[in-house]
Amino acid sequence: MRAFAILSGLAALSSAVAAPLTGCTSELFCDSSATLNARSGGVCLAELCVDASQAGAAPLKRDAPTVPSKASVYADLTNSERLARGLPLKPPARRTKAARDGAASPVPSYTAKGHLLVRDAGDNSVIGYASKTVSTATLITPDLVNALTVSITLPVGATSGSQLNLAQVDSPNAFTSFGLVQGRDSTTTDISTGSFNYLYISSTNDTAAGSSPQQPGNMPSNSLGTTRSSESAVWTIDMVSGTVFPTWINSGGVAATTQLFTQSNALYAGGDADAFGARYPSPVTLITLTWVPAV
Repeated sequence: MRAFAILSGLAALSSAVAAPLTGCTSELFCDSSATLNARSGGVCLAELCVDASQAGAAPLKRDAPTVPSKASVYADLTNSERLARGLPLKPPARRTKAARDGAASPVPSYTAKGHLLVRDAGDNSVIGYASKTVSTATLITPDLVNALTVSITLPVGATSGSQLNLAQVDSPNAFTSFGLVQGRDSTTTDISTGSFNYLYISSTNDTAAGSSPQQPGNMPSNSLGTTRSSESAVWTIDMVSGTVFPTWINSGGVAATTQLFTQSNALYAGGDADAFGARYPSPVTLITLTWVPAV
């Protein structure tokens, strides 16, 4: 049987979704579950279609990419240099009483750019970066040059925030943000312990902070040809520690415990990685994301 390699481009994705792959070992590039069940012997072991020889393979560990040090990023630069690099401004100089008595001004904001480093949550080893070639699910790339650049906007002086949008800086698609999108086979938009329901980490248009799942338009809806709900303002980010994690809001407006994991080199989120793994039994690895400043 012809082996199928991982397809990373959008054109290849669309072609693979349409083609009936007998015995496909991954779900993302297979037909829908209903079609697979109707096809004799059609079994999907993973959410992403891989070469049969790779179906049981764990994520490929990479030598640690070169990551700019915090010391170099947060050096004592001038304010103009810091703005050029998307860093917080220096604290304002102490003002005189006369200046303090003036009318209050709106708090200015700044934009910081970065990449998302993917690590194995078990041993903290580096797997790669979130790729700039975002299709239905985002794949992992070992190369910084191919990593997606994203940006966040924060008040001047702040280095962290929650319910943030991650704006896509250099993605080739037209969607504004990098967020969470309902998985194709998810039975509802809710994620929880005991449910295999899952989310693609993918491209979406903006949704309001704290909102339940919306349909603003997103990459999976386009590539799969079926409407999927999504959320963009889900991210908590600390640029000093590098911590990055999303929190999905279920349909009832309640924040759900959100795990991050990878299968077949694709990035996912969900409420129960074990339940996802039981549904798609190729290896599932829990991961963390780390903010790496773009330089």
